[in-house]
Amino acid sequence: MRAVCHAISMNTELIEKLKNHDWTYEYSDDHNTWRKGQAERREILSMVKTISDVATALAFAQKVPEGHRAAYIEDVQKELKDG
Repeated sequence: MRAVCHAISMNTELIEKLKNHDWTYEYSDDHNTWRKGQAERREILSMVKTISDVATALAFAQKVPEGHRAAYIEDVQKELKDG
């Protein structure tokens, strides 16, 4: 039961991070914005690595803005493959 609660909490947190992430940070002229975006992206991918089921990890892609979804899916697949 405790593991299920932890998984639900982790999934909720990941969904919030995906919704609130600045997906355009790479285009920023402000280095602090870029660094913050990079750190958030690493954190998101780190959380994805804890999900052992590829289908579940990729299901979170629906929370990523469409223009950035393909790159997210590519990153997830790489992380899970290398992980």
